[in-house]
Order: sequence, then structure tokens, then C-alpha cells
Amino acid sequence: RIVSALLDLSLNKKNRVLIVSTPGLLDSIAQTILNDDGEGRQGCCTVLLYLSKTAETRSAIAKNKGLMDAITKVVEVPTWIAPQQPQIPDVCKFNTDTMDTP
Repeated sequence: RIVSALLDLSLNKKNRVLIVSTPGLLDSIAQTILNDDGEGRQGCCTVLLYLSKTAETRSAIAKNKGLMDAITKVVEVPTWIAPQQPQIPDVCKFNTDTMDTP
């Protein structure tokens, strides 16, 4: 509910500077993004979208280290690791020189 209320408030341009100026609020948004992987995270990211539309708020958002770490976590792309080839048990291997099993 809190994130929804914050989202509603951030829609109005006049509220954006006030929201960013509220002590601890950007830190709380960052913690929600880091610790929630559902609607809370999505809502806080949307709040940031609206807050960043106002030029006066961008500096405060960019200077908040916790917020930058949270955003980085959300947008990071996991490193892809190729699946390993299945290991063939020794009993299934053939000696190609003699065509005998081990």
C-alpha cells in the first residue's frame, strides 16, 4: 500500500521534488528494490521512473549510492554459462582401435 501511495504521489510533477527531499525515502526505495522481487520492486522502479522525469530530482537520485546499487542489481544481466557436456560412463565407451569395451 505504501508503494502504491508513493506511486500515486509521484505522478504529480509538483510532488517529485518533495518526495526526493524527504529524508530516508530514497534509501527506503533502494532497500525495497534490493529485498523485494515482486510488486514492491516493480512499484519502486516505476516511482523512480516518474521521479527522474523531473530535472530537479535527477541529481539527488544519482548521488544516492544505495539507489544506484539497487538499480544496477535490477538491470544486471546474469552471465550465461554453457551447459557442460554429459559425461559418458566408462562402461559405455569403446576402444576405437579394437572396438572392445574397457
